This record gives sequence, C-alpha cells and structure tokens, in this order.
Amino acid sequence: MRILHVITSLQTGGAETLVVNMMPRFRALGHELGVVVFNANRTPLMERLERECPDCRIYRLGTSYYNPWYIVKLMGIMRKYDIVHTHNSSPQLFVAIANLICRKKLVTTEHSTNNRKREHPVFTFVDKWMYRQYDSVICISDIAESKLREYLHVKQCRSVSRQHFCTINNGVDVAVFHNAQPIDRKSIGSSDSRFVTVMVAGFRVAKDQDTLIRAIASLPKDRFELWLVGDGIRRPELEQCIRDVQAEEQVRLLGLRTDVPRILKAADVVVMSSHWEGLSLSNIEGMSAGKPFVASNVNGLREVTDGYGLLFPHGDAAALADIIKRLHDDRLYYELVAKRCYERAQQFDIQKMVEAYHEIYEEMQKDKPKIIRACTVSLSIKYFVEGLLPELKRKYEVVLLSSPGIEMDEAVARHSVKGIAVPMERHISLVKDGKALVKLIRVFRKERPQMVHSMTPKAGLLCMMASWFCRVPVRVHTFTGLVWPTATGLKRRILMTTDWLTCACATHIIPEGEGVKNDLLDNGITKKPLKVLGYGNIRGIDLEYFKISEEINRKSEKLATAGLFVFLFVGRIVGDKGINELVEAFQRLNDKNKNTQLILVGWFEKELDPVSEKTQKTINDHPCIHAVGTKEGDDLLAYYAAADCFVFPSYREGFPNTVMEAGAMGLPSIVTDINGSREIIIQGENGVIIPPKDEQALYDAMLRMMTDSEGRQHMAGKARQMIADRFEQGFVRKCLFDFYDEIL
Repeated sequence: MRILHVITSLQTGGAETLVVNMMPRFRALGHELGVVVFNANRTPLMERLERECPDCRIYRLGTSYYNPWYIVKLMGIMRKYDIVHTHNSSPQLFVAIANLICRKKLVTTEHSTNNRKREHPVFTFVDKWMYRQYDSVICISDIAESKLREYLHVKQCRSVSRQHFCTINNGVDVAVFHNAQPIDRKSIGSSDSRFVTVMVAGFRVAKDQDTLIRAIASLPKDRFELWLVGDGIRRPELEQCIRDVQAEEQVRLLGLRTDVPRILKAADVVVMSSHWEGLSLSNIEGMSAGKPFVASNVNGLREVTDGYGLLFPHGDAAALADIIKRLHDDRLYYELVAKRCYERAQQFDIQKMVEAYHEIYEEMQKDKPKIIRACTVSLSIKYFVEGLLPELKRKYEVVLLSSPGIEMDEAVARHSVKGIAVPMERHISLVKDGKALVKLIRVFRKERPQMVHSMTPKAGLLCMMASWFCRVPVRVHTFTGLVWPTATGLKRRILMTTDWLTCACATHIIPEGEGVKNDLLDNGITKKPLKVLGYGNIRGIDLEYFKISEEINRKSEKLATAGLFVFLFVGRIVGDKGINELVEAFQRLNDKNKNTQLILVGWFEKELDPVSEKTQKTINDHPCIHAVGTKEGDDLLAYYAAADCFVFPSYREGFPNTVMEAGAMGLPSIVTDINGSREIIIQGENGVIIPPKDEQALYDAMLRMMTDSEGRQHMAGKARQMIADRFEQGFVRKCLFDFYDEIL
C-alpha cells in the first residue's frame, strides 16, 4: 500500500515525533511511504527519519507553513499514493482542497484538544467543510475526540460524521526509553549533585514552559536544575522569563536533540506544564524512562497521568515547586510514583498504535461495496438498523441516512460509520418532499452506492425514486406495513400510487410477512417477484435480552398490585393501534371485574391519528388505566413481567415487534386478524385472534383470558418457544445477510 504523510515540519513536537516513529514500522509491514514537509529546514528528527527509514521519500515543499502554492504541489504528489494521512492544521486544509482534484482516500490525526483557530467562527465554518472531506478522523485520546466533536457540533451538524471517527492513543517504544543509557551530565555542563527536572516540548504558547521556569526558580539554586529540550518561536520570550526570575544558573536550554531517551534517563523528574494537549508523547516517554511524571491538570495530560503520575493546578508554579521538592525529599515516595508511571507507560506501547493505524488503512483499501441504509426518522435507525451494523461493516461500507435525530448520531459514533441527515416528512408535503428528493439525488450522486436499502414509507418512496434516477445498481425497499388498506377514498388512491411508484423504482422488494406480500400482489401494486425473508419478520427477537430474571421479577413486583389481573399494551397510543376500542372494552370489563388493570406503555401522538377525546379523557380519569409513557431496557421488561396478558388490537401492521417481545417474555396475546399479527399468533396456541375494530370481540377475548386460567396458562406455556422457533434474532439477521450476498 502506498501511504503519504503530510506534516508542517519535523521540528520537535508530538506529531512530528509520532510520524518519525511510525515510518520504519509501517515500512516493515510492507508499505511504500512518503512524507511531505511544508517547512523543510533540516532538523534532528528529519535526519533520524532519513537514517531509520531510508526508503521513505521526503518531499520538501519550502520553508513556510501556509504557502497556498503548496496545494498545487500536493496535487502532483498525492496522485502517486493510495492513502494520504495529514497532521496539523495547514496540511489538513491544503490536502482537503487538493483532493477535490485527486480523489484519494484521506486520513487525518487530531493531535490536540484545542487550538486558537477554534475560537473564531470563520474557522469553524471552514473546519466543518474540511473534516467532511476525510474518510477517517483519528484522535489521539478520548478527550481529544470529545473536544473535536463538541467543536464541530457533531450531534447537531450530522453531515460532519464520517466513516471513521475514532480514538487511537499515541504510543512510544517503551523499551527504547526504559533501557536507554543516561547521558553524562557533565557533557551538558550539569552536575550529578543537582536534582534535575526536564521538559521536552517545542517552544510554543501551548506548552507553557514559563510556569515550570518560575517553579524551579523558587527552589534552592544549589540543588535544583531544569533542562528544557526543544526550540521554537518563543525561545526569546523564555530566555527573558529566565532572566526575569534570575534563574540563569538553574535553567539549561538544550535545543533540538536526537538523544531524548538518554536525556530523560539522566534526569530525575519529567514535567509537562502545558495549557492543553491531545495526548502528549512526552508524557508517555517520561513515564517509559521510569521517572516520576508531573503534569498540569489539563485535558490530554490528565487522562494519562491521573492515578499514576502527579497533577498540579494549571499555571500554579508554587504547587508545582512543592511537588518537585517532595519528590526530592522523600525517596520512598519518589520510587512509588516512578513505578506507577512505568506501569502506565506499558499500556501505550507503539506497536499497539501502529497495528490500529494499519487496520484502518487496510479497511479503507478493501474494495467493499457501499450500501446506504435509509429510514424516514432517526428512531427507526436505532430499532431496525443499528443492531446489524457490526456484521454489515465486515463486508460493506455502510452509510446511514435518515432525518436528523440523536439516534442516528449515536449509531454513527458507536459504530464508526458515516451518517447523512436528509430532512423527510412522514406525512404528505409536496414542497418538503420535493426538496428532500433533490437532496437525496445529490447524496446518491456523490456517494455512488452499490445498493440503497430503504425502510418506512416516505424514505422508501423518495429513496427509490432518487436511486432510480441516479441508476444505483441495487435498489431494495422493505415494506414493514401498508397504510392504504385501512384508508378510503382519494387518500387510499394516493397511498396506493406512492407504493406502486416505490415498487416500480425498486429492483428488489421485501414484504415483512406473507400478509403484506399478498396485499401488494392482490391489489396490483406490483407484479415483481417479492422476497419474504425467513418467517417474515425483519428485526428478530434477542432471546437473551427478552427473558425474566430475578432482577426483572423484583422490579415487576413493585409495578403489579397483588390480586389484580393486568392487561398490557406497548406501542404508539394512537387510533389505528385500536386504543379507542381497547379503552372502551376495558372500561366495560372493569365495571364488572374491579380486580383488573390496563397499563399503556408508549407515547401519545397528537398530530398523526390521535385517540378520540372520549378515550383520552377516560385514560386520564380512570383509576385502573395507567398510561406510563415510553419505557426501555429493564423498565420495559419489568412491565412485561408484571402483566398477565398482552393486548394489541391494531388496525394495520407490518410485523409488530411488541407482540413478539411479549411472547418471548411468556405472555399470551390478544391480537387482531391483520398482517404480521396473525403470522406471530396461532389461534389458541400462543394467543387469541379477533377481528379488527371489533370492540365486542375484544371484550369477549379479554374476559376469556381473565376467567379461563387453564387456557391462558396453556398459551403462556407455548408463547416463548413459538417465538424462539421462528423469530430468534440471529436467524432473522442471517436471512438478511444471505439475501445481501445473493443480490450483491
């Protein structure tokens, strides 16, 4: 693989040292390497790179950091490589611009938790564009990633989220530092009698050597000494600071050095007094040398040092001086801190870091088919798609697409996939639908996926039209339910036409169950072959999750009142879920049987098909009806465990997951004779099937469940196994993966 690294210079610094450390190791893995240096002044690090990795080609662009002409030069160089990996701000931007022409795979490493440009709104706008150009954004610590996401407003600005947005901790060759032979102190004019503190860092604002200089100056001059390794634009300021505190006899400026391991080994304490860091290599190097490490309590230093080395308040020279003095005075304390620091350093060995980078390079170079999984709303990504991502990522480059929402943001962050937000309305809105269609066409033209797979009605219509227009080779839509069978008049005709258009634009159609399949064929929506996967359901049930445990039983006991027969509904509380009939039937039942209770788990929708005013008032006022809102996790499981019967009198469904969840929890169900429900429930075996919109039939079924304990126990006894036999999640997912293998 041909890999090009682009960096501002090879002066002393964490990013610069990282690049030089990695090159020979990447070469050993068989990669062809190049390094572009903006400021090509010769430095010890550049000489070391030439010596340790002679096969690495070094491109020296000039002596400036921000010359726009470099963009043109980069275009010519980048064409020779497969992957371009940038470090520092100006290379990040210049390479992103050059790549508009070169179209290479781009990686960048974010080396800090902060920089001055983040304080200016104009740079924020530029940075959001810039990071969108990268296929992989790697941060050197968790806090660096967190700060970058916060800066870019990733949760609000979803288009910034990329295929890889992850953390790879910096690493060093621990053995090199631990086994180094200390330099002879006399060679740099020092004395063995002095207690030496050392700091290795470029002379830049962020490093704040000033605080350390003031700390050393406050300590006895005959016993304490400071070595500053590095150079940079602040050298005159630091020299003035040394004079101001009269520390000329205590502070030695050692300049740029190639023998840093030996210097660290010869010192007594290693300090980083920075204003901010990403994840400091000097931090880990100092610990690797087996010396106590002392750092300012700031982002990027705190994460590595806390609990192992010692932290002092940012900018507090007196507190820093106290720590150095105690390490000098208390030998047992000194040795304890040094031991902890070395143990911590071993967690950051460079080989682990190189392997992580190599894995990302390999993933980027795999010729994986790109697939876009699309849903109308972000919540559907969480429920229908997120669980598939670990397996899908092994074979495909996965892109998520939905309306903006936190659920997609979280899935993108957890699984390091790309997320694209396109606002889509669930109801008919010609203007907004037209805008969404145009945006989708732009997205598909840019992404060039091998397949677009949509779910839910509006995403299906718009994504299938857009992907047909863009000639995406494989266009799949899953019908999770049909709206028009329960509609009438003009609305029914419009809805049927939109489904016809969805099918016309798709190359493959997956109906969720035989009922949906029959409705599509019998009503002339399509004549294309339809593929029902497995037994119809597309999500499956995690039987290890949906089971009753001791903890769930304890929680359920707090929800149920002894002696009450509990009916449970889980889902959206709207008219077409049969809530009006359910509340009326329960009210009649409760009038004659006071030992009954109805629990409604879910949210009320006020805009799309709300329940009747009468039903709403009954829910609010009835003492035995409890609307408890949306529940998730163990709270939801506890409600299933507390119930005696699950009731789901919906008018229409694709394949209702809550009916399967209830069955997995051992509940018998009352469902209506509609698509999906009648494929989960077998009459008299694991539940009862009644006609939809039939309040009397619902009342009779609820009464039977309550009074026929033998029949109810028979159905409850079969409920879980009937779900396990047909809808276990691993089996359902395998059916989808096999289908993808077949069509791709």
